[in-house]
Amino acid sequence: MAEAVVDERTPLPTRFYCHMCSMEVNIPNTDFTCPHCSGGFVESCQQLQILLVEVAVRLVSQTVAATMSSEEK
Repeated sequence: MAEAVVDERTPLPTRFYCHMCSMEVNIPNTDFTCPHCSGGFVESCQQLQILLVEVAVRLVSQTVAATMSSEEK
């Protein structure tokens, strides 16, 4: 029986954030520039979401630690 070939590469994200336009854009040009302003400062929205989650976790941890510290006094 033939085996299926599975492509394990991560697909290219379809949404990017242009820091020059301050907006989300579709897949950037082949040279990864913004299709609106031609600026090169575009970033995968997936990367931004991961960063936001990491920042939120740190803030919650700091808040919990500060609350616990103030309750001990």
